[in-house]
Amino acid sequence: IYHLNVGTDGRICDQLLYNNGEYKPTTSLLDIIKRIAYAIDNPELDHAVNPEIAAEYQLNRAEFNRKALEWVRRYGLSRN
Repeated sequence: IYHLNVGTDGRICDQLLYNNGEYKPTTSLLDIIKRIAYAIDNPELDHAVNPEIAAEYQLNRAEFNRKALEWVRRYGLSRN
């Protein structure tokens, strides 16, 4: 995925899952999936794991959007 909050290994920087204490053993899988989808739809510069993509997102949004769409077309699957 071409995203500033997703590393090349597929890991995401998401506070719900990793470091803000909101994740609990009782957190449902549906809640986790919703949070991941939200994080994908709403990039956070403060939690970027890919600095090159973060810079592009901040400085050249049109190019970021073009590359992200290219990756979606090439590698993406429908959420349905």
